[in-house]
Amino acid sequence: MKYIALLRGINVGGKRKVLMADLKSLVNDLGGTEVITYIQSGNVIFSSKEFDEKQWADRLEDGIKEKFGHDVPVIVLNQENWDLLVNNNPFDTSEIAQFHVTVLDEFPTADNQLKLSEVKSGEDQYQVVGKAVYLHCKGKYHETKLGNNTIEKKLKVKATTRTWKSIVKIADLI
Repeated sequence: MKYIALLRGINVGGKRKVLMADLKSLVNDLGGTEVITYIQSGNVIFSSKEFDEKQWADRLEDGIKEKFGHDVPVIVLNQENWDLLVNNNPFDTSEIAQFHVTVLDEFPTADNQLKLSEVKSGEDQYQVVGKAVYLHCKGKYHETKLGNNTIEKKLKVKATTRTWKSIVKIADLI
């Protein structure tokens, strides 16, 4: 089975630095095979027959803490769930630079989705589909009121955000 691990907040602003070669080595050491990484922000594609998504997320978080000394949230999706992430996109992505996906570690409750809807987001649009928040920003992502921290706080789930370009590139690499 193919898996995609998304690490949150590494190599951003010099904090929680993890070299991709070292991350690749860690995944191999934990039992992953055919390991490849994509860009420096913590995207890992690998194969495994031993563990499921949740087990891999826990193993990677523990391994990163032990090897690098960082508490890094990790979300793992299998290839089938990654394909759903790509195919369930409710937006036109022709303006690719303004389009992002926040991947969630679990399904948000209806009550928490209501809390997210109360955020004054200006012209930015979003839609929650399954374990993802698809986001179309009218401006730059770092200016949106619907950033990763807000989504985690309102939905009460672990989350990490990627550009649509990265989402599609990872799908190609699988």
